[in-house]
Amino acid sequence: MKDKGIDTTIDHYIAESEKLSPKNEKLNSAMLEAALQLIKYSWNEHNNGSEWGYWFSKPQGYDIKKYKDNRLASAEKLLGYLSAHENKDLKLRNFMYEISGYINLVQGNTKTGKEFYAKSISNPDEAYAVTLTRGNEIMKRLNK
Repeated sequence: MKDKGIDTTIDHYIAESEKLSPKNEKLNSAMLEAALQLIKYSWNEHNNGSEWGYWFSKPQGYDIKKYKDNRLASAEKLLGYLSAHENKDLKLRNFMYEISGYINLVQGNTKTGKEFYAKSISNPDEAYAVTLTRGNEIMKRLNK
């Protein structure tokens, strides 16, 4: 990423994943981890290195601070690709929808963020408990 840039690197790994499909689980797991790291690095920079309270479902973590950061757009690109190709593990797909919703809220795209959150919790049997907890709390706050 340092040599070629984030977008070029992401495009490369998405292309590699497409070539390996459907036997790309390890690569896709690494891309998901990269997306989460991009979000965490962005959060740390824009919040004076403080803990990412949302990740840990802490009450102050639901107070979304809006900012723009290219790393968020890159993470969203990865999550969009991965969630579109995840058909087996619906809980994982809905987790990716949740995190995409979070990214959109942080960037000020409230309507899109709300749509992703609604998708992430639409079927409680197909969502991780943490996705339901965070998704329901965010939706409650957005619907005030």
